[in-house]
Amino acid sequence: MSRGSSSRTYVLYEMYDGTSTPHWQYMGKPRVPGCEVFDGQAYPPDPSWIVRASTVTQACYFANNSVSSTDRSDGLGVWEYV
Repeated sequence: MSRGSSSRTYVLYEMYDGTSTPHWQYMGKPRVPGCEVFDGQAYPPDPSWIVRASTVTQACYFANNSVSSTDRSDGLGVWEYV
């Protein structure tokens, strides 16, 4: 039995210090620039990066370092800067 690819597409946001995070809010409060709050509800900004990776840690590494995986054929890395 073969396993499928374990990679996923991650949407990452730029934090105030310029690093990436998948978490745009914490306990209902904005954590990244560009979040909007209306009627007590927080809404995400546009994402900063769209990354294909095996884990969220790897996705943040790719975005923070502007790199892709060493094996270019696997399709992992930063797909789009938004």
